[in-house]
Amino acid sequence: MFDPHSKRMNTVYRYTRHCYDISRKFFLLGRDGLLEELGKQDYKSICEVGCGTGRNLIKLAKMNSSNKLFGLDASDLMLKKAEKRIKKLRLEDQICLYTGLAEEYDFNKQFDILVFSYSLSMVADYKKALNNALEHVSDDGVIYVLDFGNFENFPNLIKKLMYKFLKIFSVYPGKNELFSFLKRNNVFYETRDIAGGYSFITKLTKS
Repeated sequence: MFDPHSKRMNTVYRYTRHCYDISRKFFLLGRDGLLEELGKQDYKSICEVGCGTGRNLIKLAKMNSSNKLFGLDASDLMLKKAEKRIKKLRLEDQICLYTGLAEEYDFNKQFDILVFSYSLSMVADYKKALNNALEHVSDDGVIYVLDFGNFENFPNLIKKLMYKFLKIFSVYPGKNELFSFLKRNNVFYETRDIAGGYSFITKLTKS
């Protein structure tokens, strides 16, 4: 792939992909809670945008073998790792992976659920990514956004350090900008903070 964003993601994960799941479990809060919530619901198709190593998709597959799962990621290096894990667990018939950009990828289908798990803050254009997601979710479907918050209840020094740390990995939190965009476009949403604004989870629907 020759897209600049894909190249940047491959650079970010060239070495860290090997320890990604182990290292991220300590600061990507709320992932397992979201997966448990999804696992209890009766949906036929779920797509994770920014699926990385396939960690979340594999967990969902183990929770419900009847769901058809899809994953999209800009980094082919991360997807290679995901493919190996999925093949090892013999989940190829349940999980399908795509390489592409969240802003423009055409799945040629709609999903019951679309999930951005700590990925929307990494895409080059979150507005285009959300518009594309809305095109690919069914009329009664749901989009979940789980991502870093604004750290509003944290001391200023910690807040500044967190922003600098996240920038190293091309992560740019923008909770307020996201909510403003949703309001302007009349997208209904419900949201709640996690760990005092460290992160947040938002549920979007078309109506």
